[in-house]
Amino acid sequence: GFKAPSLYQMYYPQYGNPDLKKEKSFLVDCGFEQPLFDDVLVLGCTFFQNRYTDLINFVGMKYSNTPKVRTRGLESNLAFNMGENFMLNASYTWTLTRDYSTDRSLYKRPEHVASLSLLARFLDKGDASVSAVYTGRRRDVDTTVYPSRDVILEDYVKVDVGMSWWIIPQLQIFGRIVNLTNSDYQEVYGYSSAGISFYGGLKGMLM
Repeated sequence: GFKAPSLYQMYYPQYGNPDLKKEKSFLVDCGFEQPLFDDVLVLGCTFFQNRYTDLINFVGMKYSNTPKVRTRGLESNLAFNMGENFMLNASYTWTLTRDYSTDRSLYKRPEHVASLSLLARFLDKGDASVSAVYTGRRRDVDTTVYPSRDVILEDYVKVDVGMSWWIIPQLQIFGRIVNLTNSDYQEVYGYSSAGISFYGGLKGMLM
């Protein structure tokens, strides 16, 4: 496959790079998904390997091409149907990346990512969910100093909960709490993510 650089990536002030080349890739994946015990359990696992030429990447404060990159790993998932009203899902992804020009891993790509979620439905009117996502350590770059330097972003766990309820068949009330444990983490070096946050509202449906 191939991907042409976008106008934003090429011409946006400060970040754009008009000399960007198209990104070329060769991707392979294979896996399986197997239901067990009359669909009470569903197991899945996929192996993937990707090779990129001139990968379009955002490094430092500018888009650029990384000449030769390889990524490979495993994705696995488990779904557990705990009766008619409860569903438990778990997943884990292991990813190795390599930039052949530096012989190091790519920026911002964690080696380990895992998630666990529980969904509950009750009284045919509402549902509730809780999910936790673990993101492992990953390499990033500090552009606040010159020359820029590599840094390590620490791993973190983020927990979200949500609930909704149909007051009447045409009106639903919902709410969610993001980052329930108020984890202090960074997805990009130098940019802290929001702490515990609350959202809610009403959703109507025309009959």
